[in-house]
Formats: sequence, structure tokens, C-alpha cells
Amino acid sequence: MDDVDCAVGELCSDLGCIRECTDEQECVIGTTCIDGLCLNPTEPEPQLVSEPDPDPPVTLCQFNFECGQSRICIDGQCLLTCIDEPCPETQQCTNGACRPCMDETCLTNCNDDTQCADHEYCSQFQCIPDTRPATFCPENECQPGRVCRRGQCRTPCETDDQCARIDATIRFCAPVEGENLCVRSSEVLAECQLNIDCGLGDECVDGSCVDASASR
Repeated sequence: MDDVDCAVGELCSDLGCIRECTDEQECVIGTTCIDGLCLNPTEPEPQLVSEPDPDPPVTLCQFNFECGQSRICIDGQCLLTCIDEPCPETQQCTNGACRPCMDETCLTNCNDDTQCADHEYCSQFQCIPDTRPATFCPENECQPGRVCRRGQCRTPCETDDQCARIDATIRFCAPVEGENLCVRSSEVLAECQLNIDCGLGDECVDGSCVDASASR
């Protein structure tokens, strides 16, 4: 067994596949982010087959609303939908979402972002899909009484009723990164953050485990 047997964002060890991380939010319950890996503090230290990437992949999104218009969150990445619009030339439409072409056979060479299509950017001289979530707010652009968290204007709260009076679609008061904020029901009922949180044949879409073969 080696890293190719593990999912994207995981490393192979003598204890199995271990998720890489940059903060606690990327680890499942029972594990914590230690030296870039999600580890169970009560278990022996794993022996890695290979060393962690010095710039490990980051879980970019968990819910669709983090991605913006025409994109959905699948396996921690914001992907373009292709139900109504075709994918860029460097991607292919699979189950309703635009995904990178196989074997890098349709990547476009580039020197900077201007040479890439919309929703792509130039990385290591190739245009790749921009799966980063949209940033809807700098800290100073939210309305009074709201705060900018993970690119979203959020409302601090104490009770569910307080949230429901402001916006019926964001009606729950729940802890988010150490503070109580009004959140959507999908955030409260979230099943997953990455595909590895789901069962065989499912993938993580908008925080829920769904059939990977189903169209979006």
C-alpha cells in the first residue's frame, strides 16, 4: 500500500490512510490536527510511507453556499456545474459537475492567470480548475452587527429564534469556529466534509453523502 491507494489529501501509513490538515476544522471527531496530520492522540504515532507535502492541500469548502453561483461543493472542492453550460476545455462533465480531464491530456499551458479560462488559474505553467470558495466579504464590508467568517457575512446569535427572525433560511444558532453564529440547516445536519467521510460509492456534496453516480 502507498499514497496512490489513499484519497486526495491523505497519506499512507502503517495505520492506514491519514488525512492531511492545516487546522482542527479539517479533522473528523476524535482526531486533532498535529504537525499537519489528523491524528488520534490516544493512538501510537503512525509511520508514514512518505513525507507530508510541505504545502498540504486544504479543505476549501463544505457547503454549496461557500462556492458562489454555478458551482457546487464536492469532496471539499468548488466545482462548476455543467447541467446548463458546457465545461471549459480543460475539464470534462461527469455526473453534472466539471472535473479535471483524465491523465492531464487536456490541460492548457500558461504563464499567468490571464491565459486561462474563467474559473481556472495558472499553476506550475498549466491552467487548472479554480476550486477555491468565493470570498463574499472582507472584514469591513459586512453590515453593522455582522462579522466576516470564511468569506461569508455571518450574524452572531444566542438563540434559534433570534436567527429565524432575521432570515428563515438561516434559522439555527450554532457554534462555528468558537463563536455562536446563525447557520443553515445543512450546516447543522452535515454528514461529511470530504468523500472519505462517506460510504463506498458515495461522495460528499454540500455537506451530505450522496450517490457518486447521480447527476447534480
